[in-house]
Amino acid sequence: MRKYRLLIIDDLMEDRVFLKNSLEKNCEALIVDELIDIAHAKDKIEQSDYELILCKWRASEGKELIQWIRDHPIKCNMPLITFTDVDDKDGIVNSIKYGANAYLIAPFSVDKLIQKIMVINERLDRRQFGRCKANNPVLLKFGSSFSDGELIDISMGGLYGVFIFEDTFPRILEKVIINLEYENQPMVFEVHGTILRIEVSDIFEGSTSLKMSIKFVDLTDKDNKYLDGFLLSLDSNS
Repeated sequence: MRKYRLLIIDDLMEDRVFLKNSLEKNCEALIVDELIDIAHAKDKIEQSDYELILCKWRASEGKELIQWIRDHPIKCNMPLITFTDVDDKDGIVNSIKYGANAYLIAPFSVDKLIQKIMVINERLDRRQFGRCKANNPVLLKFGSSFSDGELIDISMGGLYGVFIFEDTFPRILEKVIINLEYENQPMVFEVHGTILRIEVSDIFEGSTSLKMSIKFVDLTDKDNKYLDGFLLSLDSNS
């Protein structure tokens, strides 16, 4: 199954290794590559399909890398997070000015980094795609487990819904399969996705209700055709 790929650029080996090991330990669906400097980043980015870049801010090199990504014909929308030292306020301002999606001030926790990654991905999805309100039934498959749920809203880029879980729970960045059902029609189709956000909705005896934001991934032309038809059906029923 396809993994979520991330590149860390940091000149301190101990920091790179700590971030890489901590991220991969907390997110099984994550593959982390590392580089010692920005100078070799362009070739690495060209050769690999990264979903996000995490880069220590270095004024001249950082500006050049961000502008190169933003001007790239294919990689221009790649999310990028910079991190700086506590006293580097100019670095924070400049990294955002030149096109970084977010920043972190070192030292920071891995949980805070993961939260930033999830927020950026969800924000980009909502900015790129219009969302339709919905309450259609949906089935979530993760690993060997299943969960019944109901849509809250959906777009060509992903969905937001509420799901019921009993014993086994999914994890952030886990790859899942979603079965979407047309309302009042015996038609179901399947798409793949990545979990971006999880929040507790309610707790019942023996089960838990979770709200989840899921980004669609690896969509084929057939998937896009079905999704487009699904969204049109929601518009016609509204």
